Amino acid sequence: MTFIYNLLNCTVDAVDTTIPQTKANPIPICSEAKETFNCNADWLSRILGYPIESFNINPVGGGFSTQSYRITFTTSQKNVDQTSLFVKYIILENDRPFFARVLAYLVNMSFEMFSKKEVFFYNHLYKSFNNHGIQTPRPLYVELEGSVPMLLDIMGFQSDFRGVICLEDLGKCENISIGNLVPEKYASASLTKLAQLHALNWYQQIHPDFPSEFIPDAYIQFFNLNESLLNKSKNKKDTIQALNWRKDDCAFLNEPQIREALITFSEHKDILSKYCTNDKLSSGPLFQHRTFLHGDFHCGNILFKTEPSPDDSESKEIKETFLIDWQCFGYGHPSTEFSYFLANVDFDAERDLKLMKIYYEELTKTVKPEEYPWEVFQREVEIRNIQLAITGFNTMFSVAPEDLKKWKFLFEKRGMDIDFFFQKFSAQV
Repeated sequence: MTFIYNLLNCTVDAVDTTIPQTKANPIPICSEAKETFNCNADWLSRILGYPIESFNINPVGGGFSTQSYRITFTTSQKNVDQTSLFVKYIILENDRPFFARVLAYLVNMSFEMFSKKEVFFYNHLYKSFNNHGIQTPRPLYVELEGSVPMLLDIMGFQSDFRGVICLEDLGKCENISIGNLVPEKYASASLTKLAQLHALNWYQQIHPDFPSEFIPDAYIQFFNLNESLLNKSKNKKDTIQALNWRKDDCAFLNEPQIREALITFSEHKDILSKYCTNDKLSSGPLFQHRTFLHGDFHCGNILFKTEPSPDDSESKEIKETFLIDWQCFGYGHPSTEFSYFLANVDFDAERDLKLMKIYYEELTKTVKPEEYPWEVFQREVEIRNIQLAITGFNTMFSVAPEDLKKWKFLFEKRGMDIDFFFQKFSAQV
């Protein structure tokens, strides 16, 4: 149970102490911050350790239960390097469907657990990762307060669970939203950084006290769905029904090759299911290696600091890659995370092979190639790609069209066009 590692009533200090701290311990999340994050100059002054004269808050996006802001401020303090910071405000909203609340607890993926994992990262892992070249914004202030009683949350009662993560503002960085085309240069830089992350923990955990209670393992929610009581992979009959549901919405599903391929996948789900685990297999060379995974490694969680190319004024060079959103980290097979990233890049067999070689070449600068042969990595990625295709189909097409409309407001509330996302997924399939 995740509740064993109980941080329900404790507050968390910032990891980095290079900024003078005059704040009381703890500083409560300001009283104005309820469903929308607000703050005042006194609160900011105590967090940063110097007087704030004025400030502006500008929303910059958010997830399903987070809101992100950039705060720009003025101060009389001299020698201040930055006059802005990035704030991630954590709030558990009550408009999640009842089924989603129940499912979150059944598969041990509660919002509270994800929030605590991100806090743990910034308090215990951040410095070690940055020191080894895995860059992420520097935390200035991190705090959680309140709790999420499971029964009350499932019944839809308001929770007092909230959190604030204040991070350094990295300035102008490029970011590619999920579902968009990822230029090869950016995909290559991302996978080079991913290989460095995986290699860093290959032989020894970077933090000796990594809490085993932070489960499930990374990506188990994707690749273990076919073993879940509520999300069994489709058999042939269910697959055909789902295809018929969507035939008017998505013309590509009427194409014989695609239709037959999806039906064939459903007939072989038992063969593939033995690979749907983050545990080592009892025999054979496949899936024998586990390491630290980011847990949600897609282009939307990667920031690129670029500069104009000296050789071509119209192109840019990537100078640094930053990883953000660490609430899903865990352990698992490296090929799983690689395939997950690849699923968010438009399919091209030749380019995919090139990206695999870029990742593997960087990984084996640290990992001995004989321990993780190229042929093994290649086969693992192939299996994961098939499983992810099945999981994606089950997720996107198992819900009847009229039911999907009930969920649209959740996406629209966060500025996401679910119809556009659906079309992008369809194009990739």
